[in-house]
Amino acid sequence: MPTKPNGDGPLPEPIFEPTPAEEVADELAFHVEMRTRELIARGTAPDLASRLAREAFSDLSRVSSECRDIAEERDQAQRRTRYFTNLVQDVQFALRLLLRRPAFAALAILTIGLGIGASTAIYSVVDGVMLRPLPFADPGHLVAIWVTEQRFRDDATLHTQWDRIVMGQEEYNGIRAKATTLNDVALWGRDRNLAAAPGGNVMLPGLRVTSNMLTTLRLRPALGRDFFPGEDVLNGPRVTMISWETWQHEWHGDSTIVGRSVMLDGQPYQVVGVLPRGLRMDRAAPIAAFWTPALQDSNDMTQRHNRSYGALARLKPGVTIQQANADVSGVLSTLAIDARGPVRGKGVGARVDEWQIDQTRTVRASLWVLFGAVGLLLLIACVNVATLMLGEAARREPEIAARVALGAAPERIARQLLTESTTVSLLGALVGCGIAAASVRVLVAMAPAGIPGIDAVHLDLRAVAFAVVIAACTGMLFGFAPALVLMRRGQQKAARVGSGQTARSGRTVQHALIAVEVALSLLLLAGCTLLGRSLERLTAVSPGFDTTHLSAIQFNFDPSIRRDDARQKLFVAAAARELAAIPGVSAVAVATGIPFTTGASSSPVKSDAREYGPDESGGNAQQRSIVPGYLEMMHIPVLAGRSFDANDRDGSELVIIIGEAEARRDYPGVAPVGHRLYWQGKWRTIVGVVGDVKYAQLSRDNEPMVYVPFDQYTSGNFQFAVRTTNADPSLERLIRDRLRNVDAAISVGSVNRLSDLIGKSYGDERYRTLLASLFGILATVLAIVGIFGVVSRGVARRTREAGIRVALGATPATLTRAMMGETLTGLGIGLLAGIPATLLAARLMKPFLFGVSPNDPLAIGGAIILLGGAALLATYRPAQRAARVDPVIALRAE
Repeated sequence: MPTKPNGDGPLPEPIFEPTPAEEVADELAFHVEMRTRELIARGTAPDLASRLAREAFSDLSRVSSECRDIAEERDQAQRRTRYFTNLVQDVQFALRLLLRRPAFAALAILTIGLGIGASTAIYSVVDGVMLRPLPFADPGHLVAIWVTEQRFRDDATLHTQWDRIVMGQEEYNGIRAKATTLNDVALWGRDRNLAAAPGGNVMLPGLRVTSNMLTTLRLRPALGRDFFPGEDVLNGPRVTMISWETWQHEWHGDSTIVGRSVMLDGQPYQVVGVLPRGLRMDRAAPIAAFWTPALQDSNDMTQRHNRSYGALARLKPGVTIQQANADVSGVLSTLAIDARGPVRGKGVGARVDEWQIDQTRTVRASLWVLFGAVGLLLLIACVNVATLMLGEAARREPEIAARVALGAAPERIARQLLTESTTVSLLGALVGCGIAAASVRVLVAMAPAGIPGIDAVHLDLRAVAFAVVIAACTGMLFGFAPALVLMRRGQQKAARVGSGQTARSGRTVQHALIAVEVALSLLLLAGCTLLGRSLERLTAVSPGFDTTHLSAIQFNFDPSIRRDDARQKLFVAAAARELAAIPGVSAVAVATGIPFTTGASSSPVKSDAREYGPDESGGNAQQRSIVPGYLEMMHIPVLAGRSFDANDRDGSELVIIIGEAEARRDYPGVAPVGHRLYWQGKWRTIVGVVGDVKYAQLSRDNEPMVYVPFDQYTSGNFQFAVRTTNADPSLERLIRDRLRNVDAAISVGSVNRLSDLIGKSYGDERYRTLLASLFGILATVLAIVGIFGVVSRGVARRTREAGIRVALGATPATLTRAMMGETLTGLGIGLLAGIPATLLAARLMKPFLFGVSPNDPLAIGGAIILLGGAALLATYRPAQRAARVDPVIALRAE
């Protein structure tokens, strides 16, 4: 398409072009007419000449149809060529315009780049965690199965796990035998293996799986063989499969590893195979180094009713999740009623979910909220660029008016303007991809450990394609308003407005966009202030003990010690002496489960102050075995009675200490000390009541808790806690050295400060708040930049008006108010519209808030004041400069 001689822009296209059918009809008519004239010239009668001319072209309709087809193909090819030629010229023209306005171009491209970059980064996380299919054959048919028990929904200890209860061999056998909707059912459970290594024993993550796990996943070993069916039975052979990563790292890919033995937990295991590369059952945990057969331990026997495994299965073709859920629930309900009786077995069922959905169910809501928030940020960026483009529209009106006068079609002008906005957006996408690449690395590095698959998230082609699609859509979005305003301006109206002024309709749209931008910014800013106050309340919660210089030691030792209570007690005593001898250590204690280090351990308890039915097992309570001095070292207050002492040993009276929550639940209005509590099949005398302690999450309500003397209930799952007089960076090394003096086979996994562990416990909340705060700050900055740009351009265009007003006696205050008037109207409308939208959105955030109401006036009011004040300042400064204009200089410049 030709351009104007001065290069300002493309010339308008012709208004009228004949269609291919019209061209063909005209061409055939011309040839018939010429043949008719030729026959007449030879003396043929006109009527006969006309008929003979038509017969000369045989079947005229067929010829016409073929010619139309050829003409339409030619026309389509010409249109495609013309379209792409025009597109290239439009892009070139758009780039020339941007080069002429570098400040506007930089601001617009950076603004939209920030929006696209943030959106692409969050999309990469959402895609990698929730959307990308799992790397297995037909992953949509892989389902997770969990036991559900309705009676636990109101249990103070187990209410968070009522629909995620692990499975035992009894349920596993029942599902395999009776479920009709599943093809394969396999079990898997987390394990930790003490593996022999050249530098000493190391603790490595492991899994216990049934022999059909790889079959269920439709995978084969990378080397060697799978487990045989007879190996996942009680006292089965000691065999193992190692991960591909462990094979490469420890054995450097040696193919002779199959058939060799490795030492796990002090026992030789024969390596029978190498697992496929990258295989992990739990995407939120490191790859398991070893797989060993499940169901080999006596604790897994059906008659013990122990539950230790997650279940994985494949749906039969054509079976839905709902059908499988009903089928498996019926099987488990029947099993429970047969084993426990009709009362206690009632309410037992199953929850069947697609495996990927199940693994991400705890983080899905948070990620979708963040994705929605970044979507709002992108929308704000679009509105911001739209306001900037409208601010530049005044200088384009004469150009558009000239093109209209020369006959340019409205759709041609619209295409040119939308091409310009899309060019800005695509350039922003280039900037955004760079921002996204850096942001993804930061997001992964800062993410808490519980997000499945977060370590594998990266910027890939899917994310880049997302950025390109978003760029195209946003270009159309923020280019629509400027295009609409400019198209509606005719040549006469543009001439009437005059140079240096903006049409009232353009200013109205511009200030309407400001109102939208302010309302959206208020949504994000209020959301981040709510989350910020929630996190502040959460971190202020007392864990119930003193964390000052307190550290927990996680370690493992010879498994034979775990099975011998006498040896275990000797080991604990010797290890405690060694740890107490470390310089700077002021106290040492032992417990089964230091707070914020291990999973929950609970059992049902019964109070002698209550009446129970024959089928009632009592309420559940958290349980810990502790040594004398543990409560004192942790600074857990004794509220009534006494703590344990050296007389509470094996063979003496069975005693127990309870927490406040247990006292409130089972001894309401009664002094518990001296009463008895039924726990682990025996009645124990309550000798003390202590303060409640948070053991896993600060946000959870205080749970019923019982403590028993370590000598009276020894458990191999114990840990040491040490309190020091100062923060010694060499403490971990000293602890490792001292424990090796007790047993050279000991493996110290980690030495963690309790304050750090508590911080990790609310990592999800901190991560969510940090990202939301970043989005809120960016939204506010974009809104301020947009308002400042609009007011500055408006003031610059009204310089002559300001000079005349000053010359006529207007005061600076009056002129400032006049310059701010329209913008303040848009700002006020935006705040008023944003308040109800914010209150509505805040209700959706209720599950993510702690100790803060969704309608918290301090958070929402603070957001309104912050955004309104910043916007008011952005409006005031340019208007104030205009009020100080010298009228002589202003009029002389015009």
